[in-house]
Amino acid sequence: MTEMEKNLQSLNLIPIDMLFEIFLNLPAKSLASSPLYPGTISVCIDGVLYYSATSSFTTDEPLFLVRFGLRSESLEVASKFPEGLESSNRITLINYHGKVAVADVSEYRYGDFKLWVLEDAKKQQWSKEQRISIHTGVTGKLHEGLEILGTSNMGEIIFAPNYFKELVLYFLDHKNNKIRSVELEGNTKYKFRDFYKVFTFLHYVESVMLI
Repeated sequence: MTEMEKNLQSLNLIPIDMLFEIFLNLPAKSLASSPLYPGTISVCIDGVLYYSATSSFTTDEPLFLVRFGLRSESLEVASKFPEGLESSNRITLINYHGKVAVADVSEYRYGDFKLWVLEDAKKQQWSKEQRISIHTGVTGKLHEGLEILGTSNMGEIIFAPNYFKELVLYFLDHKNNKIRSVELEGNTKYKFRDFYKVFTFLHYVESVMLI
C-alpha cells in the first residue's frame, strides 16, 4: 500500500462531525460559490465527502448529491438524486461496496426499503431501484429505532441502533433473506455523560468526541 493510499484510507476513520468542522474552516478560495443549501445526510468514501443539497429550503425542490474532495478541496455537484425518489424525509446515504448509495427507508416499518447506487459518477448514472423486502420472520428482529450504516465486506447491509436501548448490530443478507445479529458489550442503562444517541462507525475511529 502506497503512502497516498494510506492517507486516503485514514480519511475514512474521521467522524462525520469532524469532517464538517474541517470543511467549515477551509479557506474561502477552496469553496466554489454555489446556490445550494446543504442537507443533513452525508457519507465519506475514499477521501470524498458526499452530502445532500437543495437549491432552496422548500421541500418540493429536487435533491442534489454534492461531492467534496478533502485533499483536493474541490467542490462540485456529483449528480441529481435518482428518479423515483418520492420523498426526502426518510433517506440516508451509505457506502455500498465502495460506491455512494441512497437508501429510502420511508416504508421500513412495513419490512422493506428502496436502494439506488451511483454506478457512474461522471455520467450521473444511478442503478435501477432495488426494492429490498424482508419477510415477516426477519422483520421481527428489526425495528424503527435502527439506522442503515452501509455494507460489510461480505455484502451484508448493516443496521445499528440510534439510542442506548440496545447495543445490537444486525447484518442483513438481502439476497438470501437472512439476518444475523451481534450484541456489543456494554451497559445500556449507563448514562454516557447524558448522551442517549449512539454513534456507530463501520471501522475503528479515533475521535476527540470519545475523550
